[in-house]
Amino acid sequence: MSDNWLGRIVSLEPSVTAIISALGRADLLVGVSTWCDRLVDVGDRARLGTTWCANADEIKALEPDLVIASVPYRAVSVSELLKAGLDVLCLYPQQLSDVFAHIITLGRLTEAQQEAEALVASMRSSLKAIRDQTRSLAHPRVYVEIWNDPLMSASPWVAELVHAAGGQFVPPSPGRHVSAQEVLTADPQIIIIAWAGIADPSPDEVARRPGWDRLTAIREGKVFVIDEMMVNVPGPNLVRGAQLLLSCLHPELVTHSPAS
Repeated sequence: MSDNWLGRIVSLEPSVTAIISALGRADLLVGVSTWCDRLVDVGDRARLGTTWCANADEIKALEPDLVIASVPYRAVSVSELLKAGLDVLCLYPQQLSDVFAHIITLGRLTEAQQEAEALVASMRSSLKAIRDQTRSLAHPRVYVEIWNDPLMSASPWVAELVHAAGGQFVPPSPGRHVSAQEVLTADPQIIIIAWAGIADPSPDEVARRPGWDRLTAIREGKVFVIDEMMVNVPGPNLVRGAQLLLSCLHPELVTHSPAS
């Protein structure tokens, strides 16, 4: 496979679909995941499983030249795609720098390199503007939860967004299962609920956890629900995610708050 590649693409994650659409090359997409329309208009394209639960036979029927997968992964699903003889590109972003690099890579593959470079430059500029606003402010301790059973903290790129928005990500080492005791010890001043795949989670569930009524965030009523797609999906939407985090951490800097 070389640069300047064009063909029929199946996207198994909203991040991939959002990036390709932002580059103006949605015309290449012949199939997308069932979650992609939460970020972009996918029209009447075939709806498929994600990287987690992809069906090789359904995908192969679309005769794609390339299948693009990304986090979160389920190894057996990717293995089945390869066994079916499909060409698969697997992206595994962890940091914001990975997200930017993947945008450039997809730009090269879809003959949209200039658009990709412009998109990355715009994202970097927007995040820098947010970071500049909060640089001199106090950085409250922030716990971002992407799953509630078992408890899981948000991905490393979300920790970077929290820092840009003027916060300190706790507990340390993002993107992992955490214990309730770790959260209690960290005593976050702000809790952000961004449960993956859950459109309308309840902050009351967090407040009812044993011992959590002692947390500063609970006592001060600073538990916020935000659109999880804006932070959990590693694509162009992360700028909006940073803006939502900013409105929770430093509402004095923005007009509207997403708090609920």
